[in-house]
Amino acid sequence: VVFEEFNGFPGKSDFVAANQVAEKIAAQLAKPIGFTYSAGNVGEIRASPEVTDTVVNIVRGILGFFQVTVKTNQDIYELEEIGIHGKCLSNYATKINTQEKVMDLTQVVDVTNCREKAAFYFGMATAVEDKVSKQMQRGESVFSTVKYTYNIKATEEAGLITKAQALELQYFTPFNVKGGSFKMEAMKELVLTTVKDKTQDVHNDRQMESRGNIIFKVVKNWANLPVMMQRMDDPVTKATELIKRLAQANTHQIDSATNEDAIKLYQLLRVIPLEKLEKMWRDMEGNLNERNWFLHTVVEVNDARILNFLERLLRERKLQ
Repeated sequence: VVFEEFNGFPGKSDFVAANQVAEKIAAQLAKPIGFTYSAGNVGEIRASPEVTDTVVNIVRGILGFFQVTVKTNQDIYELEEIGIHGKCLSNYATKINTQEKVMDLTQVVDVTNCREKAAFYFGMATAVEDKVSKQMQRGESVFSTVKYTYNIKATEEAGLITKAQALELQYFTPFNVKGGSFKMEAMKELVLTTVKDKTQDVHNDRQMESRGNIIFKVVKNWANLPVMMQRMDDPVTKATELIKRLAQANTHQIDSATNEDAIKLYQLLRVIPLEKLEKMWRDMEGNLNERNWFLHTVVEVNDARILNFLERLLRERKLQ
């Protein structure tokens, strides 16, 4: 098991091996984990109590490759079925190579409109569902797409999956901006290397307990939330100092050491009233770097104050 972490800038920073995390995951994956499987559907998942929910979720991600419905009498079909994202609609397309007896199958899952969706909503104001934008038909704040591709070889008994790939894209934007301000890309690949005639016997099945089905189970690990606690008294002075510091530190190159300052700035801007935001704007308007930092961070607050503030600037033609 290899586990690597990325904390930096795409194209400049590299993944760093997290050996301690890899050792803990490997130790838990070595314990027996069982599941029921019938007609392309993964049923109950069982594991020992020592295996954490996080590791079971990793197993769910692997088992998601086997959650596929193959129909040989239809080239295009759709089904509502349970997967790691919840109970979602899947669209299938198949292409059969009769000479090599191989089927290429593509599965696209609509994870946006799932029933029994595996989701957990929390965090700052930018994660709040934007009902006003929906009513105006401006689109969703979150856009997701999931695609699976399979190579299935025909055998005397049934089809044999020789290779499977998955690509998931997630876009998030608080103001429904096309393309989003945040993008997540996840890729998985599974390749068949060997086939054994007999599966390994599991002797301690009684020690395993039910861990639910294949739907992702949310783990509330609050320790990993990147939120810094700070005193909120005199927020205008503190926010102004942070903007000046960020503008100076990132003038000629991006300084990753100021990431914590940016999060603190978001928190402070959320408690500053409209009239004081306007005063901060007047004080920074003449400095290009400070002006840009103020505008780029204040829009992420995402509430009525900011909309009123930006509306005034646009009417006064202060933004070019």
